[in-house]
Amino acid sequence: MTLLTTEQVLTKLRQGESFEQAELSSIDLQSSRLDQGNFTGAYLRRANLQAASCQETNFSHALLYFALLCKSNLVRANLTLARCNNAQFELANLRSVNAYKTNFREASMPRVEAVLGQFPQAIFIDVKGEEANFSSANLKGAYLQQSNFNRANFAAARLRQADFTSAILTHTLWHQADLEQAILIQANLEGADFSQANLISANLQGAKLQRVLFKGAEVQQANLSQAKLVTVDFTETSLFGVNLEGALLSQVSLMGADLRDANLEKTTWEGVTFGNCQVSGAEFTDAQGLSAPQKKWLKQHGALNVPA
Repeated sequence: MTLLTTEQVLTKLRQGESFEQAELSSIDLQSSRLDQGNFTGAYLRRANLQAASCQETNFSHALLYFALLCKSNLVRANLTLARCNNAQFELANLRSVNAYKTNFREASMPRVEAVLGQFPQAIFIDVKGEEANFSSANLKGAYLQQSNFNRANFAAARLRQADFTSAILTHTLWHQADLEQAILIQANLEGADFSQANLISANLQGAKLQRVLFKGAEVQQANLSQAKLVTVDFTETSLFGVNLEGALLSQVSLMGADLRDANLEKTTWEGVTFGNCQVSGAEFTDAQGLSAPQKKWLKQHGALNVPA
């Protein structure tokens, strides 16, 4: 297959020609204007698209292994089912991009702007996405295991059934995000803010939860068993039916929280505040560290099997 030169590509693009399934590996299109171009299924391995304008460009099914897209403008671009493994996206603009089932495995994505991006079932395994902005984006069913999204913004994002197993999510923002049935097993969530987020039936088993805010969040039926909760704020949080079996709760505020029917067996308590908390039907079998006044208060308010 004949390789096209940079000038040939730009000339053909100006003439409205398509590059569907074209062989463009290692092409240098840095700072080029590729808006609305058709690169469907094109081979762009190691292509240099840094600072290129790719607004509404069609890269669906394209192969972009190791491609350079730093500072590129991909607003409303189509990356559906594209393979972007090991690609470089630092500071790229992915606002409103369509990336359904796109593979970003091991890509570098620090400080990308992905507001309103569509990433359902996309693969972000082992991605480096520090300070990325995914606010109001759709990541339903996305795979983000072992990824690093330190200080990323997921506010108001749709994240139902997304898998963040063993991810680094320190100092992240999740205000009003929808994380129903999301998987955060063994994730590091130190300094995260889940205020008013939906975590119904989410799995945070063994998660690291230090200095985390859950103010006003919906955490019903979630699994936080074996989690370490240190300096956590559950003020006005719904924890109805939550599973905290074997969890450590140290310096935790449960002011106004709903703990009815929660599983608190084998929990360890250190400096926890229960003020105005609902505990009817909550199970405290083999719980440790509760003070005598706390035990009395829990029994008076309907908690079950509170240790003597």
